[in-house]
Amino acid sequence: MLKRERAVVRRFRLCAVMLVAGCVASGGSGDEAQPPSVAAGASSLDAPFTDSAISISIRGNDGSTPGDVLLVGQSSRLLASVLAVERAPDGEYRGLAHDVAGARLRWRSLTPQILGVDSVGRVHALRTGRAAVEAVAVFAPSVGPPVGDVRDTMGFRVLPEDVTLSRLQVTDVSAPGTSDAYQTCAVTQDGAVACWRPVGRMIGEETARAPHMFRPPAGARFRTVVTGIQHVCALTDSGRAYCWGVNEWGQVGAAGQGVKTEPTPVAVAAVFGKLSSGRTHTCGVTTVGELFCWGLGTNNALGPAGTDRCTVLVEDRPHHPEPQPTPCARTPRPVPLPDPAIDVAVGDDHTCALTTRHELFCWGWVYNIDFAATRPTRIADGGARLVQIASGSRHVCGLDAVGQAYCWGRNWDGQIGTAAPRDGSAQLTPVTGAPPLRQIAGADDHTCGIATDGRAFCWGRGINGQLGGVVPLRDVAQPTVVAGDHVWRSITAGFSHTCAITAIGSLYCWGSGLGFRSEPGSFHEQPEPFLVAGWR
Repeated sequence: MLKRERAVVRRFRLCAVMLVAGCVASGGSGDEAQPPSVAAGASSLDAPFTDSAISISIRGNDGSTPGDVLLVGQSSRLLASVLAVERAPDGEYRGLAHDVAGARLRWRSLTPQILGVDSVGRVHALRTGRAAVEAVAVFAPSVGPPVGDVRDTMGFRVLPEDVTLSRLQVTDVSAPGTSDAYQTCAVTQDGAVACWRPVGRMIGEETARAPHMFRPPAGARFRTVVTGIQHVCALTDSGRAYCWGVNEWGQVGAAGQGVKTEPTPVAVAAVFGKLSSGRTHTCGVTTVGELFCWGLGTNNALGPAGTDRCTVLVEDRPHHPEPQPTPCARTPRPVPLPDPAIDVAVGDDHTCALTTRHELFCWGWVYNIDFAATRPTRIADGGARLVQIASGSRHVCGLDAVGQAYCWGRNWDGQIGTAAPRDGSAQLTPVTGAPPLRQIAGADDHTCGIATDGRAFCWGRGINGQLGGVVPLRDVAQPTVVAGDHVWRSITAGFSHTCAITAIGSLYCWGSGLGFRSEPGSFHEQPEPFLVAGWR
């Protein structure tokens, strides 16, 4: 988010330009399409600051790897704000930072042969080399004398196109919808699983630029993939489940508590049709409607499947973690339901299943709405007949046969599709403002879906750009169309980023770059779809 307490360099009468790649202050009007553009985040403030100072901060342009990195052919959206920083009572320029209305931004590439930029700050990498983009703020306050142009620049390194990545097509993608989880995994056209940077982190490969490839057993192909915070599971074409990653509490569903660095068969002789992973547990529906779960069962998230006991450090007092026995399932265990299951959705501390009667059952804990159940409990649906479900960390959404979306659970940021009640809803609530959807995906505090015409819509928390087109970056409780003219085939929503696959198999992501970028200096937010792999 925008940091407004940065060190001040000089004293000026009025404000400064802040060039922000993917992050701006909330409120005000967004960048406009005609040059020069309005500064994103500008408020109604219009007064002379006779004791203010310039503060220039470039998102992604500090630390040990300043600037940004793009590959030839990639594009990125830059955002900017114009701020005035007041002098604090002790004389230091670290007081309040104010957005200034009326500032117009002009974008200019200092190296147009290498990097182009349009009128609203979208840059496009044309050829290799070092480049820079300049944002110039032009404004004339209605009170006080005119103020001269203020400018800032952002440096770029443009690297050659990665031929392997540009030829990579994907068929399924998953990002864990739980807090502080950033990895992204996708099934490739040859049936392997490609996992971007943070999954490598859990097996000691933090600096890898390319995704790490996980191969299926000989003669098999992976079809779908799901991700937790430190584990990954995938289904083969024949419905066999394989997992890898941290297995401290049975997340891999196989014997042994060490880290599994390669796909390991889950210890159950079942043919699965669907898997879903939460923070530390996974569940799967078999082709005959049986439901199995494994991993950690904090707050009864496994329900009847939590028959083992695992030791978890619990901090009842600050800085004094103590071991506590917690339900878990080190190998898959069945969860009885009144009728066969057709879908399953797993969150942080809860699990939900949809039955052949289109009834929704959940168990575990969603603390914001005081939902707590040790066994499958039917959720009030108001007559809705869901055909698919998806879960975020503490909310669940689903679609009926005509594509109407419904959600229940936590609603801190509008992720259930309504601004109120903020705590959430204990019954299914219809989402308004979206066309009929054919897929829905839940994240930590936002939700996304794909419409029947191939457009993508997102709603909920948006301060990291995870809604894919809301400028200035902010939370939105109504479904909002994702920027661009792509036709989307599949979508996943993570902690603070979102990824989707186009009709031709290209992978785009938006939101926090921590979830899908690996180049040093490139982890800032991407407020619009950013090409990760495949053809443009």
